Amino acid sequence: MEGSGAQADAPIPAELLRKQARLIDLAPAATLVRLLDGTITFWSQGAQGLYGWAKEEAIGRQSHALLRTEFPEDLEIIIAKLRRDGVWSGELRHFTRQGHWVTVQSNWLAEIDTQGQIVEVLESNTDVSERVAAERQLRESEERFRALAENLPQLAWMTDANGGVSWYNRRWFDYTGTTLDQTREWGWQAVHHPEHVQRVTEHFKSALETGEPWEDTFPLRGKDGTYRWFLSRAFPIRDSRGQIAQWFGTNTDITELRETHEALARAQTQLSEHAERLEATVAQRTAELREANAELETFCYSLSHDLRGPLRAILNFTNFAMEDCGAEITATSKDYLEKVASAARRLDRLIQDVLAFSRLSRDRVKLGPVELEELLRGIIREQPELQEPAADVRVEGPLPAVRGDEASLTQCLTNLLGNAVKFVERGVMPHVRVYSEARGDKVRLWVEDNGVGIEGDAQAKIFDLFQRGPRTTKYEGTGVGLAIVRKAAQRMGGKVGVESEVGNGSRFWLELARAA
Repeated sequence: MEGSGAQADAPIPAELLRKQARLIDLAPAATLVRLLDGTITFWSQGAQGLYGWAKEEAIGRQSHALLRTEFPEDLEIIIAKLRRDGVWSGELRHFTRQGHWVTVQSNWLAEIDTQGQIVEVLESNTDVSERVAAERQLRESEERFRALAENLPQLAWMTDANGGVSWYNRRWFDYTGTTLDQTREWGWQAVHHPEHVQRVTEHFKSALETGEPWEDTFPLRGKDGTYRWFLSRAFPIRDSRGQIAQWFGTNTDITELRETHEALARAQTQLSEHAERLEATVAQRTAELREANAELETFCYSLSHDLRGPLRAILNFTNFAMEDCGAEITATSKDYLEKVASAARRLDRLIQDVLAFSRLSRDRVKLGPVELEELLRGIIREQPELQEPAADVRVEGPLPAVRGDEASLTQCLTNLLGNAVKFVERGVMPHVRVYSEARGDKVRLWVEDNGVGIEGDAQAKIFDLFQRGPRTTKYEGTGVGLAIVRKAAQRMGGKVGVESEVGNGSRFWLELARAA
């Protein structure tokens, strides 16, 4: 027998060949013995398991016809190699009895007689269908990957485990104007900026050592000689054993983004400088305004205080005149004197309100827990106009405690309750309802009346100084009371508002923090 193309001194008898085949009958490989024309003389259990034909069905059949063998090259060429070498191996495709194709790794061993002719062939076939399918899928996957990578908008590349570049996509060559031979392995360093190439190289080598994904930014030279900035990222591709086999990376052009960020940074710096200048200007003007307000409040306080002396004199002299004249005073003179006294009293009330408004800015506010219900009932007890039969004022308790200044809160509630019973149609009994509403950590106190109401346009200005609703001008008042309410509320960290409809009364509210 020839095992390596040389004629053996003593050929292996056919019977011995069959005995060798029987020894491997139980092996998992599909083993068969056939004549040169393909007639099967031996069929192992492994062959029966792989192809589906029993030994009795296969022996005597022509193997290539039975299995519909597909050869990798012409059969005559294979036979010639077998005669020359005594062995042949390669991949074949066979059709099974179950109706499907399998790919096998086939190994042939020939028995050659003394005349150099092939007597029989021992054939051992191992099913490699899964491996071949996996290899095909891998090739297809690689083809899809390369097709995808070629169409990426970024520059893409792949390296081996040691970092040597083996592949670039078309966009790399279009941008750099280089060839694969010029930039293979570590040749890419030639298109890096001289001031950055060492840093980038060291950073990438560090990633190769640790196996961690790599990211960096740097300028790359284009084929026109100009540099553009790129964000580069690469990640390792590992094999089935978890070992790094390749690296895949991309370079994304971020030149415009970088320029935008730089412009934004410059704008932010300019804005910050402008804000600092503006803040200084605002602080200066705020200080000037605060000083002017303080001077104005001092002036108003002094003026109001100084005016009260002459007003008291006017009232006193008016009363003295009416008393001295007694019955001798004429009706006309008495009417004049009463009008003078009434005007003086109105002016005195206005001065008192202005003084109260001015004191809100001068007096120190002491915030603490204030019991609303107790405070309200005390105000009602001290004000006859808030009691029956003059008015029906109902406090719907229990009311929670709020965080406020008792004196300021008393001033607020006195004004709100006073307005509620004052501004009603003539002959109508005032009905006032006071209740609270929880709003998170705030308490909103409502004062609801059945008064004449406030027009929509006037509601927005009703808390301004010296502002009165058109329907309230026929009632006595100074236009300062609600301004006091708002300023006092603000000093306590609160706020005020109103809901009203002409002819259907008003609902004023005061909102303060709930007491801890």
